[in-house]
Amino acid sequence: FKADHEHILTNYDFQPGTLVLICNTQIEKELDQKSEPQFLGPMVVVTQTARGS
Repeated sequence: FKADHEHILTNYDFQPGTLVLICNTQIEKELDQKSEPQFLGPMVVVTQTARGS
């Protein structure tokens, strides 16, 4: 699996206090998505769970 998907697997190891941008998935459901912001943020990382979410 790792060899086949190596180009899309990314290790997101963000430390607390890091600023990140969140992809705005809500605009995918709207018709006027070109005029909406593509990302939300910057957001501050507070903690990261074991699975990374």
